[in-house]
Amino acid sequence: MLVDKLINNEFICRDDILQALKNSNIEVTRIGKDYISVKLPNSKKAKRFKGDMFHESFSNTASLEQLREKTQRRAKEFKDTRDGNNTGEQEPRSFIFENEICKPRDIFSGVAIEKFRIIKFKQSLSKRDQDLNRLKTKLNNEIQKRNNWLKEQSSREPRRKFYIKTISSGAANTVNNVRSFNLEDEIEQFNTNRSKQTDERLHRAIYKWQTTINDKTKIFTTRMYYDTARAGIIRGIIYKRKARERENGVVQSSIAGIKEFGQEIDRLRGSIQRTNSHATRISKFIDRFRRKIDILRELSFDIISRVGWIKREARNLFKLKLNRSKDISKRRDMSDIGFG
Repeated sequence: MLVDKLINNEFICRDDILQALKNSNIEVTRIGKDYISVKLPNSKKAKRFKGDMFHESFSNTASLEQLREKTQRRAKEFKDTRDGNNTGEQEPRSFIFENEICKPRDIFSGVAIEKFRIIKFKQSLSKRDQDLNRLKTKLNNEIQKRNNWLKEQSSREPRRKFYIKTISSGAANTVNNVRSFNLEDEIEQFNTNRSKQTDERLHRAIYKWQTTINDKTKIFTTRMYYDTARAGIIRGIIYKRKARERENGVVQSSIAGIKEFGQEIDRLRGSIQRTNSHATRISKFIDRFRRKIDILRELSFDIISRVGWIKREARNLFKLKLNRSKDISKRRDMSDIGFG
């Protein structure tokens, strides 16, 4: 969001950027002349951001344009100087260097800082690779020159001897035999001395070139050794970083597993409590049911006793009525007898 605002020219000064960072709950730990230090939410250390937008002279849009023009002018001067120094063909880039571009949305994230570090590190490796390529090119050129010179010297030597022998034979025909014999000896001696001097010069040149080649080879071998050692160190750092990430992943997964286990225990505890509450309600219901059964049993016993009492009373009443009827019948019989 901050980058989008900057692209849309919604920030007119550095204070607006600082206020936007504060509104986004991003802590600004330090404010410099041309930089600000920001502590991102997911970062332990503060990250430093430099550029035209973070310069103290960025007070309005016009000042930002001036800073951009100044930066572009310096970049152009640097490019012109570099093009003036590199008159030869362009040297190949490092085989390790990759063109990594940071998106504008990644400026306020840890990804930008990590990519920036990787790019700076690869740029340093690229410079060393360029130095090695330049030395290798020089070495190849020197070796090529030395080989051409040796071929030229080796092709010239027989011609010189043949030319001197021809001159000596022509001079011998113009003088007497004694003088001719002495001249031939002197010419032979001259050719011998000349060949020795030529051989000495060749040996000195070969020794000189061999020393130079040995020095260049030593430098090249040392650089290759350092690059190999550096590559090994880089591989070790990458391996340790991956191992640390794996360990962090294992720890995080273990913590997540422990949290899930704790949540499962809480669920089991809640289910046990619910089961206990259900069991308590069921036991209370059973107690109430038993009490009602006891009450019904007592009522049934009372009803049964009352029914038995009613039956006995009915029997007694029936007997009483029967006896009364018998008495009445007897009295009637006696009255009938008395009237008769």
